[in-house]
Amino acid sequence: MNNINKQLNLLEKEDIVWIIYLFIVVFALYTNRLEKEYLFDKNKVKQKLASKINTTILVVAFFIYLYLASVALNNCKRNYKNNIDKRVSIERLVVSLTFLIGGALAIIADYDNNTNNLDIAIF
Repeated sequence: MNNINKQLNLLEKEDIVWIIYLFIVVFALYTNRLEKEYLFDKNKVKQKLASKINTTILVVAFFIYLYLASVALNNCKRNYKNNIDKRVSIERLVVSLTFLIGGALAIIADYDNNTNNLDIAIF
């Protein structure tokens, strides 16, 4: 019964993650619209708002990846009865860590992009 409660708890948290992903998609579509409008009217406010929203999306996604990596790590620590289940849990951990690293690199790239947009005549 305890195992069922743990799985139900994880599924409830996963539902929240999917709802957050839904908001991420909506906000990503909105930033695309802002960026398209910026291409036509060169309104810097729209560009800055789109940039801030995109940065927020990346940070939120990073924390989701961090949570998923944590779940995968805890899953690897369980005692498995066969090697196939253990192998699958390790594969899921590797995938989760890969997404986590990718999310961190995306945040770094976004930071570099946002801090290097200086209009200096020398460069």
